[in-house]
Amino acid sequence: MITTLLGTPLNAIKSLVQLVFWETWKERNARVFGHHSVPAETTVANIKDEVVAWMKA
Repeated sequence: MITTLLGTPLNAIKSLVQLVFWETWKERNARVFGHHSVPAETTVANIKDEVVAWMKA
């Protein structure tokens, strides 16, 4: 298994980056196409919730 200097598996870091991009993209689309936005704190909370869900999968 390839790990980073901090000992975190590289695949976990890649998944986290993908998740952050995905949630950011969804929020961007909600703002542009749905004329609906939420505070940044809510987006961060959504990312954390998704991380937990991905870890359980």
